[in-house]
Amino acid sequence: MEKLARGDKKALLTLATGAGKTFIAVHLLKRIADAGQLKRALFVCDRDELRSQGLTTLQNVFGTDAAEVYEDADGKNHARIHVVTYQTLDVDKEDGTANFLTKHHPKNYFSHIIIDECHRSAWGKWSQVLTRNPDAVQIGLTATPRQIKLGRDAVPGVRTSSKDQDGGEAVPPATQRRKHPARGVFITPDQPTIVFLTVCTKDRQPWLTQAHVHQALREVWTSATVWMVGWYVLMPDHLHVFCAPNDLNFELNTWVTYWKRQFSRLHLPGTGAWQRDGWDTRLRRSESYAQKWEYVRQNPVRKGLCATPEEWPYQGELNVLAW
Repeated sequence: MEKLARGDKKALLTLATGAGKTFIAVHLLKRIADAGQLKRALFVCDRDELRSQGLTTLQNVFGTDAAEVYEDADGKNHARIHVVTYQTLDVDKEDGTANFLTKHHPKNYFSHIIIDECHRSAWGKWSQVLTRNPDAVQIGLTATPRQIKLGRDAVPGVRTSSKDQDGGEAVPPATQRRKHPARGVFITPDQPTIVFLTVCTKDRQPWLTQAHVHQALREVWTSATVWMVGWYVLMPDHLHVFCAPNDLNFELNTWVTYWKRQFSRLHLPGTGAWQRDGWDTRLRRSESYAQKWEYVRQNPVRKGLCATPEEWPYQGELNVLAW
């Protein structure tokens, strides 16, 4: 808050997964609004799950003044705080036209922009979100701290180089590009931990939704007991899993690597390779595990793969996770 009060236009909020980045950013936005400095705000992310999480947190504070925005949104586009994904804005790919962004949001439409999980955001077509709002305050949220190499004579806290850790030109925090997802989950032994995990197939090849693949994954997860699988759903090219630690000596990434390797060793027909990394986020205590699952299990319906979630055969629950 002090940084923004000094007139800085960019801020990066770095906290461990599950530590409440969105909660803090929303309440920061509330203080800005209370001070009369908020005209319109944009909360942008790259996944439906993050959009749902951000919308819930924003509406807890701003009520109907925060809304998910999309074409034919029945007046919701007039809310003061817009919650969108890059896909909605049509800026998620290099060949995107940014049609929605330019149609509904003229230049300098937003006074504040919050970029959730900003380390995932590639500075490409979606850069129009920022370049079309050059006067906006940009707040990036990430669990991945930026690393900067310092020279021998560097003073701690004082930047002496314009190069980032890879030797390339440094870029603003909100546009920092990262090759791989953050690793590690913030776990407190004195309270339940549930992690929402997404794992994709390599090159998003659609081979997961097959009966023998489904059965094999259930068997592999059942045998890999250092983390317990709760509710899960398979989509053609990715899967969503709610999981919880059963042995604190094993990190989430170690477990994921193990079960992917065990599955691949089966050499099942009609299958391919896994994407190297997955995406994970820890559920906060204010969130409902049941409500999160209800949202996730609707994914096949939203994709037009079935009429109701009950019809989708590639889902289930292996363990009841404490919450």
